[in-house]
Amino acid sequence: METLQAYKEELWHNPENYGLSVYRRHGSCHIMRLQHEGSHSVIEDYDADYLGHKAIQNICGFIHKHPYEPIRLEIRLHFSNIRMLPGSVYCEWERIVIGEIDAKLAESPFPGRDFLPRVHRDQLTSKKLIFEITKERLNRRCSQADPANICDEIVSKRASTLFIACIYHKLDIDIILHLVQDHGYNDGNLPPSTAVAGQ
Repeated sequence: METLQAYKEELWHNPENYGLSVYRRHGSCHIMRLQHEGSHSVIEDYDADYLGHKAIQNICGFIHKHPYEPIRLEIRLHFSNIRMLPGSVYCEWERIVIGEIDAKLAESPFPGRDFLPRVHRDQLTSKKLIFEITKERLNRRCSQADPANICDEIVSKRASTLFIACIYHKLDIDIILHLVQDHGYNDGNLPPSTAVAGQ
């Protein structure tokens, strides 16, 4: 925990990093001893409870095979960061999200594919970001619509990822609402590309 705090403080010491949020990306646990090596588990899309369960399983399995050997449990946590406040580089919420998606896609282990791991996606689909982007878009066109109501609609219909994907592809709020309200599309029922192209 102290290491994480030290990392955050070092990161935030630079004024250019204002607005960055640090989060756990994934983790691993490994049982080791001089004579024998136990199971090694890597947990992608970091889940603390699951990593703990895997560590316990690995310890029990090792003790079962080598009951009199002392063990060492090595746990590694890997972190990432994402910009969550407008700053000098991105002055608009929408540009923050698009910039962060581009940055995370560039790090993807699947070049040429638009794959965004869940752990990054969860950071970019928060209710706060959806609200701020909606408010920004509505202000830009001087709309009287309530951004809080639209945000609640997106979140309650479980369409946060769909919303952010549509923002990334520069679709208008009205089209996004049409897809969600009139067609019932959401994160578990994504529209085919033809449905979006036809709007």
